[in-house]
Amino acid sequence: MDLVVHAIGMDPNMDNPQIARVFGIGLEKHGFLERGEHYTSSFASTRAGIYAGGSALGPEDIDTCVSHGLAMAMRAVGDLNALAQKVA
Repeated sequence: MDLVVHAIGMDPNMDNPQIARVFGIGLEKHGFLERGEHYTSSFASTRAGIYAGGSALGPEDIDTCVSHGLAMAMRAVGDLNALAQKVA
């Protein structure tokens, strides 16, 4: 074998219910933050302008969490740019 991985379960953050209440977003049945529409709104939560990714959505490795963070930042910049274009 080249690689052996011992994976353990990951529980959602105990503060997720409070976070969901504060930001007005949903929780899925396991207690992680609920995703918005998957195909056209990557990293969107159930509330516009609030983004969720990484292990807030479910068990993920570190590399995936980092790439989700970058993608959410780019998504926020794109959404702000689109909003600025509408206003102008």
